[in-house]
Amino acid sequence: MTNNKIVKLLTQLISITLVSPRHLGWKNNLITIIDSLQDMTFIECNNIRNILGELKKHIENNNILDLEKEYTRLFINALEGVQCPPYESVFKSPRRLMYHEPIIRDIIKYLKLVDVDLARERAVSPDHLGVLIELFYLLYTYGYREEAMKLYNDHLRFLLVRLGTCLQDKSRLEFYRLVGRLFELLAYCIPMLFVI
Repeated sequence: MTNNKIVKLLTQLISITLVSPRHLGWKNNLITIIDSLQDMTFIECNNIRNILGELKKHIENNNILDLEKEYTRLFINALEGVQCPPYESVFKSPRRLMYHEPIIRDIIKYLKLVDVDLARERAVSPDHLGVLIELFYLLYTYGYREEAMKLYNDHLRFLLVRLGTCLQDKSRLEFYRLVGRLFELLAYCIPMLFVI
């Protein structure tokens, strides 16, 4: 399996864990990605295969409604506040606010390279982990490898670690604690998968 394929699968894995479990095809798509990743050898990425196996067990054995409730509590809303907002601005801004202007301005420069206008395409903040990981993949596949690594080092790695830690601390379900462990490992493993 080529590094491009591995980066694509890891991008899809991260993206789909940030989608509602009730989304049509969520369970089957996630299992397919996990199976594909388990069939390959990761370069120096300890425990990824074990975590993927555990994730698959939890996907197969958990009630989708329970996963959906936890997903909502962690990422969307909760009485005690959103537990783990998947936005870089929240973790970097002094008052934990979304749309922290310096971060957004920097990310928009990368979006312009691949001709993506989020204001036109959809109403999502550019510093959402799902957007950042997809942007990383677009930069990587369009040949902007140095820019992909800069985006990764300046934004993605930080957010994967912070969100991973948050999920491990705040989740009531083992599934999302495993997602948190996976995010932390991937923060250091993804750059090893390709050479610029």
